[in-house]
Amino acid sequence: MALMYLFDRLAYSSDSMEILNRCWRFHRVHSLADILRADGKTIDPVVMSSQPGESTRLFSWEQPTQSDLRYWCTTIKSVVPRTIPALTTIGNYISTPHRPYKWLASQDKLQVYHLLPDNRFTIYQRDALQRTMRSGSGARYTKISTHHGYPIDATFYASVDPNSSPNMINLHSTCDIHHAATNQSTFLSYRRSFSNQSLWDNLKIDGD
Repeated sequence: MALMYLFDRLAYSSDSMEILNRCWRFHRVHSLADILRADGKTIDPVVMSSQPGESTRLFSWEQPTQSDLRYWCTTIKSVVPRTIPALTTIGNYISTPHRPYKWLASQDKLQVYHLLPDNRFTIYQRDALQRTMRSGSGARYTKISTHHGYPIDATFYASVDPNSSPNMINLHSTCDIHHAATNQSTFLSYRRSFSNQSLWDNLKIDGD
């Protein structure tokens, strides 16, 4: 569900919509799913901060005021708790998230991986005592090592609590990693079947 559609449906004024429009572009979010953690129901603290968001999509440059950001936070805190219960469910991702997850988890959730910007990742191991106490969410993990590359056994996207330290984290929630279907017919594959490709030289397409 697009955020601006949601705000419009709740009859926010034009002045309020202008502020919210500026803020969602600043945080680089489009939809309700973009502002939630991996559990699909908890607001991601990142989108409540005063720092610009990250995305693989192209957004306009925005500089909201502190007053704008406070209004954004108040609105999100008000709207999301009222909206989530009305939805049947937020299912699995249908494409790779444009706001990249920096945390992943293994199938058994014994390990959580932090993806670093220099093609490395850090491994956090679930504390031994909690292996028999928790199945994953809320469990505590301790940093054990850093490696080059990508964790090949990562199965889940993960969200960790914001009060985590560099050497210890608390896992908040997880959801399935999106894997593109093989041999899937798409608009792009259909477009490439045409002999004249010059019409598409300046085509740019965002995610879902």
